[in-house]
Amino acid sequence: PSISPPTKQNRRLSYLTPSPSSSTSPTMSCPNDTVLFQLSLTTDRWGKFGTSWSLVDADGASFFDVKVGSLEGFTKYSYEKCLPKNTCFSFTIQDKFGNGICCIFGDGSYSITYDSIEVASGGEFGSSATHIIGCESWSPSVSLQPSPSPSTKPSFLPTASAKPSLSPSQIPSLQPSSSLSPTNQRRQEERGALMKLFMATGGEKWSNNEGWMEETVPNCDWFGITCNDDGYINVINLISNNLDG
Repeated sequence: PSISPPTKQNRRLSYLTPSPSSSTSPTMSCPNDTVLFQLSLTTDRWGKFGTSWSLVDADGASFFDVKVGSLEGFTKYSYEKCLPKNTCFSFTIQDKFGNGICCIFGDGSYSITYDSIEVASGGEFGSSATHIIGCESWSPSVSLQPSPSPSTKPSFLPTASAKPSLSPSQIPSLQPSSSLSPTNQRRQEERGALMKLFMATGGEKWSNNEGWMEETVPNCDWFGITCNDDGYINVINLISNNLDG
């Protein structure tokens, strides 16, 4: 089925229940042991196909996980939630196309308010942007004596040493590195090129865009695309499909 062009509209979303208000002023009161987190997010044209964001604490517990496909283009969203005090949180916003949410396909932006103070904002960030919040409310005690036992919780900020370690760490990194084989890298490059074609030629208005830009659909199954037995594209047939550009 074809995808209708997104229309501009205003929405307010809380984590659990939508609300018609679009104000970032506190609309809920939090218990004394929590702090109000608020996010104001305005998507660009490709918000539905490229934008996602998440909020996790230092233990990896998820408080928000808004995946690609959950948002609409050219739409303003607001989220709020009472978060535990004295806790570090990692906020990450991602754009699948690598051009952020501003300013190529619209003036998208985001603003984070924590305990009634704006602590982060942006829109031009490439593939992703990450902000550590909440730690500023944490005032740990200082001791001159070493701790009798090491902490079992990972830290968001790594320690630095002038001397190399004599033995490798047995604890995995919070963000593992990734590498692509030449085969997978070529397929990702082909998929990326098709996504750029879709955006550059008004893909949401094509006569037939079945499968295009959908996360769970291999690009070989997108309308007009034919792949060889190795899974590489060998034919693109979008003639008379209302491409613009």
